[in-house]
Amino acid sequence: MSITDSITVQEAVTSSPWADQAHPTTREGWLERAAEVAGILAADAVERDRAQAVPTAEVQLLKDAGLVTLLGPTQHGGAGQTWDLAYQVVREVASGDGSIGQLLAYHYLWAWAVRLVGTPEQITAVEELYTTGNLFFGGAVNPRDGDLTIRDEGDEIVYNGRKSFSTGSKISDLTVLEGVLEGTEKHIFAIVPSDQPGIVFHDDWDNLGQRLTESGGVTITDVRVPWAAAAGYVDKELVELVYGTLNLPTIQLVFSNFY
Repeated sequence: MSITDSITVQEAVTSSPWADQAHPTTREGWLERAAEVAGILAADAVERDRAQAVPTAEVQLLKDAGLVTLLGPTQHGGAGQTWDLAYQVVREVASGDGSIGQLLAYHYLWAWAVRLVGTPEQITAVEELYTTGNLFFGGAVNPRDGDLTIRDEGDEIVYNGRKSFSTGSKISDLTVLEGVLEGTEKHIFAIVPSDQPGIVFHDDWDNLGQRLTESGGVTITDVRVPWAAAAGYVDKELVELVYGTLNLPTIQLVFSNFY
């Protein structure tokens, strides 16, 4: 019998089944760990979906299992694994609870995004930050709405606007913002702490299916970011990476695996 048989999410978070275990070091070990998480999620998936409570415990479960830092660099305590394994992990977790599989998939996407657009210094800083802190990503980025607006105020840029959905919202530690600099066509991504006065998440996610993805709307008001943290920008100009367009196939494969 598995150590995770017949326990609920809350029970697993209260007394983590992996508390006295090291994180896996092999592909097979990580897939087994993902299967254990899926088993816990499946035990009360229907009840949790109906309750539609903020999935704080579910995200903590992912953190306790080590799945949040699967792609994180080993020098900062991450597993240093590859995307092909991450997709399999997402698929496994989603088999227990599709919403939580989607949250994990989006987290991987946004945690990796800095590698597609950031400078070497930004990549190092972001990966160290989220891996050492076991931090979870959400994103206020979707193409359905208009872009956030950005003001240039010297050494800082300032984001304002609203997005109708922001997957991961309330349970995220970090939020990815994207907007357009006023008077230009420059799109700028930045990663900011989710818990701040200028970011207000709305309790308006009432969907048929994927109810626990915390994909409600968000209002951004005067969120300030140093130009040094504007992803990919050096001296206020974008230094494009040749593989930046890999974001599109990456996210499409994310969809394929959690659905």
